Amino acid sequence: MTAITQWPALREIPESKEYKLLFERAIWGKVDGQRSDYRWIARSPGFKGDSCAVQRALTLGLEDKPCPLVLWHASEGSFYAVSCYPSRARDANGRSGFLEKQIIEWRPDGVPAAIGALTLLGIACGYTDEDWIARSRDPGWLRPDFSIGLDTMTVTVGNDTILAAISGGLRSLEGILEPAMTDFYTGLAHWISTPATAGPGHRAAPGLLETESQLGPAALAVLLLPFEENDAKRLSLAGGLPVSQVEEEDLKSWSGVVCRSRAIVRGASEAAGDASERKRANAIVTALRRHEPPPRTEFLLEFAASDERWLDASSLPAPGELNASEIGLVHDAIKVVNNEAALPTGLPESLQKARVEHLRAKADVIRAAASAISPKQFHFPEATKWIRSTLQKWGK
Repeated sequence: MTAITQWPALREIPESKEYKLLFERAIWGKVDGQRSDYRWIARSPGFKGDSCAVQRALTLGLEDKPCPLVLWHASEGSFYAVSCYPSRARDANGRSGFLEKQIIEWRPDGVPAAIGALTLLGIACGYTDEDWIARSRDPGWLRPDFSIGLDTMTVTVGNDTILAAISGGLRSLEGILEPAMTDFYTGLAHWISTPATAGPGHRAAPGLLETESQLGPAALAVLLLPFEENDAKRLSLAGGLPVSQVEEEDLKSWSGVVCRSRAIVRGASEAAGDASERKRANAIVTALRRHEPPPRTEFLLEFAASDERWLDASSLPAPGELNASEIGLVHDAIKVVNNEAALPTGLPESLQKARVEHLRAKADVIRAAASAISPKQFHFPEATKWIRSTLQKWGK
């Protein structure tokens, strides 16, 4: 089984560590027999989602087709693991067909977001309306601020449990067609590359994953694993859509959405993403099919295709032997930069010379990174002095 720290989203954690997760709870829905609209049915004392109106972000269109599904939502340093299911409630007029949500609110303390998703989504699915249904005739419901009290909860989980969840989640993804997975990860990669500060008109649409059924808690959580923690902690994923149709604009709170068909999402375009993002998606999907993390040198290819000039030492994976695919990506990255240096630009000679020198230095940054990751496999004598200088700056 793949070591837990080989997954990009979990790269920085110790192999033997246990994680203590403190979380708050809430229930959002309609109360049986009452005239009130959707409301907070129950809350624990430290729950903050009501004050920041998280229920709006967790709403998926009209929600006119209630069904069991899970959601993972990131919001300003807090994470929400949500289990949705058709409500048993009928309002005062006898109407039914509502969606109830069991919501876990978690504020991590140095624990990666993916650990929270792999743990808390499953816990959320274990909660039911038994917490409140017997009190549906309580006169307190006449007050708009009334809700039932829930306990703040704590769970401790170890790496063996996390690895078991990863294994189960990966098995659950096996039935999804590869083109659908590739389109989805291309969309996610494009969403990640869009600045978080982009205005509404420039916000990237969520990646759509077309599959016949909703994803379960472990399957939804493992979708985070191929991304480094800084990216993984930004992602909000919906494991299904409880709607007959929804406007793409109504999904603006989400990075990725599982749906039966793109046709359900009005206004949805084909999967966004450029050639480098699709290539990254292909590498991720190929790796997931093998139940393995994506290649550790994939970031070098992304760096080669970007406008960046320098790699931060924190972006380098832990040293270790690279496989053939990872070695090939290093050479591909160097080739991308060298090919760019050879392109005619029409610039004045002095500017063209400076451009080529810059790109040669960028290629040496890639060589230095390869040497830092696997010094036994990569030795570039043609740039030894410069590479050594770079490695010293990185403390390698």
